[in-house]
Amino acid sequence: MNRKEKQAYLNQYQRALKEYKILKSNLESTHSIDYNHVKSTVHKTLGAKIQELDEAHTRVIEWYLKIDKLIGNDIILGYRFLLGYSLEEIAEVLNCSITTVKRRIRDSLDRLEI
Repeated sequence: MNRKEKQAYLNQYQRALKEYKILKSNLESTHSIDYNHVKSTVHKTLGAKIQELDEAHTRVIEWYLKIDKLIGNDIILGYRFLLGYSLEEIAEVLNCSITTVKRRIRDSLDRLEI
């Protein structure tokens, strides 16, 4: 895999987490359980929404475990792909420049075996 493909693969956890958060927000919104609110389109039942949320949560856990196992003890990749830190946040936490963070991420991705 080239570096871009590796990044796309590692970003799967963040995508699954975003999907989960959106579904959870939709489920917890006021209109999701308001039976007096009439909608003009057909919507999923509350049970179907809960099942979809559970499936999304399962995907989040599965991707987290896959990515965590792949990156191992690499702190920078953990910050970037598991915690979702920006380059600026990583540089601040590690007390180094953004250029150094970019270089370390590139080097780590080049060494990573997927």
